[in-house]
Amino acid sequence: MTTRQNPATGESYVARLAEHIARYGEYFGDREVVSIYFGGGTPTLLTQHQFRELFAALEAAFPKRSRKCEITVESAPDTFDNNLLDCLKAFGVNRMSMGIQTMVPGELAQSGRPYSVETAEAGIKALTERFSHVNLDLIYGLRGQTRDSWNFSLGRALDYESQTLSLYPVVVRPMTNIMTSKAHAPELFFSDADKYMPSIWPILVIR
Repeated sequence: MTTRQNPATGESYVARLAEHIARYGEYFGDREVVSIYFGGGTPTLLTQHQFRELFAALEAAFPKRSRKCEITVESAPDTFDNNLLDCLKAFGVNRMSMGIQTMVPGELAQSGRPYSVETAEAGIKALTERFSHVNLDLIYGLRGQTRDSWNFSLGRALDYESQTLSLYPVVVRPMTNIMTSKAHAPELFFSDADKYMPSIWPILVIR
């Protein structure tokens, strides 16, 4: 799935995915499902109709579902509205995960995130009002990030009291914009020694 797809691409992707689900169901459809996870990207780019197709495919291929089955959908703050969230809840989704990354406007812009902190905050509110389990993602080591700004973002995220908070180091992969940026201005990034020091954990314990 790509953020630049046209409607036809999205429909084709969902149709092929439903076919894969059906094929796996032929081999494993008698197993009890204990977890369903839509993620490794931004599934909330899909429409209500497309989610309906996928859930129907899952129901047909894997009819045995644990009463405690956790159904998670990953999201980004600017990719859903309340109608989509209500639709997902009706389909049985009971856990939402959202990539916030940072609560500092300049860091959001530098990381290429096309949404504002206000949009992120509105997204958190919409999720926590509807779902019993919400996970928020933060990234440390972003361009221009300092220990103070990281602590600020962490504190703001903790204020929302989500059930899970996932913290990830920024990863510099070859042939990406962030690699080019770091090559030209390494002083704007945490060193690996600083990035992987466990200095953030005492904050989590204190809160």
